[in-house]
Amino acid sequence: MASLDTFQRNYNGHPSQGRLAQERVRTDLNPSDIPKQIKSLKSSFKGSYLYKIGPPSRPSIMHDKGHLVLPKAAPTLGDRANLLKWKAMTAGGETFRPDLVDALAAYNHFLSGQGANRTFAYDRYVSGDRSGRTTLNNAINHIKLGVIDLWIADQSRTQFNVTGPAIPCGASLSSFPDAGLFPYPETENWQKAIGAHTIWLTGKVNVSVTKNTPHFYLIMTLHAEDMYNFNPGQKDIRTGIPDSENGRFTQVRLAHPYLNTSTLVRSVNWKGVLPKEAQSMAKQKSWIERDRQPKQNRMVWNLI
Repeated sequence: MASLDTFQRNYNGHPSQGRLAQERVRTDLNPSDIPKQIKSLKSSFKGSYLYKIGPPSRPSIMHDKGHLVLPKAAPTLGDRANLLKWKAMTAGGETFRPDLVDALAAYNHFLSGQGANRTFAYDRYVSGDRSGRTTLNNAINHIKLGVIDLWIADQSRTQFNVTGPAIPCGASLSSFPDAGLFPYPETENWQKAIGAHTIWLTGKVNVSVTKNTPHFYLIMTLHAEDMYNFNPGQKDIRTGIPDSENGRFTQVRLAHPYLNTSTLVRSVNWKGVLPKEAQSMAKQKSWIERDRQPKQNRMVWNLI
């Protein structure tokens, strides 16, 4: 990894350069130039898959700080000119690239939202990206096993709430063995809108038993979050544009990272359970929809 001094030279230009004419100002932007959000999460998730009885409780999720780790700097004329170019591109993209509507909305909030939290629609991710559908299918199976585990432990329970662990979506296989179950977004729109992100699941459960067969009724809430930012030393694989193009705006406080959050609710019901079905998900994988990891990795670390 390059040193802090190297990053500073990249962002501020050669020490002898100080005039606007000597600064790089973008002139040829289009919506595809918006860098993708982080390609992979480094996770400390150990595969415990444990759910607990109780109300929703957000697990510990630590987000990276992007270019905020670098010293604050004063914006130059070149910085302000570049910002105007990116804003103009965003406005034009909303007309000419409707396929990037979510990516452009997320990026526009980075430029103009002053760091305020933002809510996005996970339902749109599910409907518009195959990785979103894979994630939802496997999330449902994930919490179902958690519910079964808890009910088997105490079969007198007929109504209870559950809350679960953090699940990285887009994690590296080396840090999360089941990364293929919760893959990185497939479409350009969602790669740029959220990229790798984290979900956690909660639910309200009712159980009735008829002729020794349990019937489960679950209202599941999927909680998602992503820190929208750009990171030192990274670049967009397709365009080659470094994250520093936009990370510089963070360093000089012309744009601001923010927390992107969403919830999605689904109702699920099923009947019957065998004890072996309540074992660890790590031992019960044949029924889980899988997807392959993307071939290319842009890595910055969100520690969960």
